[in-house]
Amino acid sequence: MFALPRAVFEVHMFGFAGDLYGQLLQVELVEYLRGEMNFADIESLKRQMSADCAQAQKILAAVSPR
Repeated sequence: MFALPRAVFEVHMFGFAGDLYGQLLQVELVEYLRGEMNFADIESLKRQMSADCAQAQKILAAVSPR
């Protein structure tokens, strides 16, 4: 449904509401959540994104800040 020409990753900054377009950011991979998945429809994608966010927040809560 959303085929991309190359591998990409998305960074979600929980609780952040600013504008960072054009800014240089450094991110660190803490844990791999899951492999690539295909979705039958947008609602299935939204449910998975919600589950991914919940899992990521749980992981990040257990990691001490650097």
